[in-house]
Amino acid sequence: MVSNFNNTGGAGFRRTYYSFQDEFGRNIGNAPTLAQNADAPAGILFGNQSFSMSIPSANVVTRPGDDSLLGAIQFPSTDVPQGQYAVSSYDAQWSAQIEGLELYDDTGFAHIGLLGAETTTLKTLSILVESVGQVDVSTQQGQIIWDYTNWLSVTATNQGRAEWSNQAAAVYNYTFLGVRGRRWFWNDLIDIADFGANSGYSSAPIPVAKRTRFHYFRENGTDVPSFTLPLLPIADKSQMFRVTTDGTTTQLTENSPPADETEFEVNTTTGVVDTGAAGAEDDILCIRYQIESLADVSP
Repeated sequence: MVSNFNNTGGAGFRRTYYSFQDEFGRNIGNAPTLAQNADAPAGILFGNQSFSMSIPSANVVTRPGDDSLLGAIQFPSTDVPQGQYAVSSYDAQWSAQIEGLELYDDTGFAHIGLLGAETTTLKTLSILVESVGQVDVSTQQGQIIWDYTNWLSVTATNQGRAEWSNQAAAVYNYTFLGVRGRRWFWNDLIDIADFGANSGYSSAPIPVAKRTRFHYFRENGTDVPSFTLPLLPIADKSQMFRVTTDGTTTQLTENSPPADETEFEVNTTTGVVDTGAAGAEDDILCIRYQIESLADVSP
């Protein structure tokens, strides 16, 4: 195994975003299902301590000659990426969702836990890791640049705590198995130029000057989509994508007011997002937007 990305704890390791995928492999938000005419943000996991994923090495077959090596042939690996995630802030709801379990809490301090069948049903999700990147350009010294690394299609298993220590943060562990995915976290299809094929394991770090957020909406085919972002977006820093059930991805054009289903508008004062018309039933809309501050909550 060749290590591809490993971001251990420290000031630079901020938070991990996640988005579940529906039956068509489209990101839909912070829950395994998203009803028609409903919206949901990407989930956020706090208390990250370490995250690592690996990309399997290719299989190489040598071609020996009579007295020397004539060459070698490389084949794609039959292994899958594997990883480990350690977090000190336990999210019972997320743990239940990734394994198809039920969260049980009687709020009486007597019982809290995860209930489900002996054979769990793992949910596929995308994971986006955020960290602070370094800036070497002299004109940008002192400016924070956020790096995001996108894992396209993984399943996670809750491994629980390995130990408990008094007056110390508990570490909760999850294991990851990855497969090749076809879409970025924001549902845009992967360009063949990125990986040499229309599927890949992860992206190179994506640098942005402001923090990035993601929000999803599932259409019912009748009502014109309209929803409110939880945080106020920066003007001219939003992109929206529509993904149909057959996998067609289209980027919408920002326009005020939007004229039809190919255009959208973002109100930077209220956080309201509108499109000009309804799309097809079960279309997924995803907006990728940047924010100035976590304190800029939508009214």
